[in-house]
Amino acid sequence: MDAWDQLVGIFARVPAGVWVAAMTANLILTVTTWSVARRRVRRAGERTAQPDLVTGPRRTRDTALTVAALFPAALFLIMVVAGSMHGLIAFGRNVLGWRDRWEYLVPATLDGVSVAFAFLAFRAVRRGKAPDRCYRVVWGAAGASASINFSYEFDESGNVLAGGYVGLLSVLGMVMFHEFLSQFEDGVDSHIRRENPKFGLRWVTWPTNTLLAAIAWRNHPPVEGTPGTVAAAVANLNRVREMKRAAVSHGHGDEHVSIARE
Repeated sequence: MDAWDQLVGIFARVPAGVWVAAMTANLILTVTTWSVARRRVRRAGERTAQPDLVTGPRRTRDTALTVAALFPAALFLIMVVAGSMHGLIAFGRNVLGWRDRWEYLVPATLDGVSVAFAFLAFRAVRRGKAPDRCYRVVWGAAGASASINFSYEFDESGNVLAGGYVGLLSVLGMVMFHEFLSQFEDGVDSHIRRENPKFGLRWVTWPTNTLLAAIAWRNHPPVEGTPGTVAAAVANLNRVREMKRAAVSHGHGDEHVSIARE
């Protein structure tokens, strides 16, 4: 029996009521401490950008408060990743036919890659670099993990809700990563060299406008030195639209003048 099966066996001996109570309590704790955790992550970014902001015992206390604020969210993240891993391991065993611990390569190459590149993204921000490449890998791996989890669970159960739930587990952890990285970046925003905007969840909430803003940023870039923020991208899109409206209006004006002359 391998280590994973031993761990599952230990957890299986815990009464279901205990698990429900523990997960409910942690979920409530995560929700109630979410705003505090976001502020502490932003504070951590500020300390990274300004090492002299807090020194000595106050810095140690500040770090301890950050760890304490993130503890409930970290537990929730572990539960989410564990649920996603369970589905991916089952996919590796039952669909790919991998045995003898080869099935663990499936979550390692998907959820594992997402988590690893999430940490690399924080490291890039700490060094003052834009984490765009890490960001794309994180969401690409999370999307692949969610797709596999959904399709496997749906094929097994024939239930769309079951497939959606397992697929959602692969995404929830990355949503938390996105939020915390965004707050961390806000703390060191002036120190990050970013050329392209990071639209993030805006691709989901307003995809058409986001696509147009991304195309305008690429085809009609703003003046050099403009920060690569979402606000700057939207402003640039509005600028391009005004230019096109002015060009169309000017063209109609010339046409009217020529008709009048005739």
